[in-house]
Amino acid sequence: MHFLASILTGVALTAASFIPFLHGGVASSTRPYQGGMASSTVRAAEHQGSMATSTATTIACVGSAVSTREQAIDTAEMSFMSAVSAAYSTRASALASAYAQAGGNGAVHTAVKSAWQGFASSTKSAQKSWRSARVSAWQAFATAAKACKAPSTITDTSDMSLEISGQ
Repeated sequence: MHFLASILTGVALTAASFIPFLHGGVASSTRPYQGGMASSTVRAAEHQGSMATSTATTIACVGSAVSTREQAIDTAEMSFMSAVSAAYSTRASALASAYAQAGGNGAVHTAVKSAWQGFASSTKSAQKSWRSARVSAWQAFATAAKACKAPSTITDTSDMSLEISGQ
């Protein structure tokens, strides 16, 4: 060290320009040495700060995607329940009419069968609409989460199987 100091006589060295040479490297930043931390340590701290901001932004993005998905699923569920309720009401009215007929057993049987067929058709249609809306909501979520560039550790796609799927 003494030899190096004698060669550099008359040259003003700052800690920021001299410390990297002690480690055999080249200064990676032109910033002055601050608070006892080498410039690479300062950059590492800045990087961690930007990572925290990036992570917070990613989490907020996924949160927004989840909110949109849940609203779509809630709307689909309410639509499903409304359609099923209407199917039960229609079936009740049709059965009441069927049993009020005076045309004999054949007419009652035909009307009852028709009431149940209408009910089955209505509930099947409601189930199909529910499943389609549910799948669409999850697909839209997957696309949005992918756009967020979110790691799987902060998405809840693994819990999708817990949701009622068939209704």
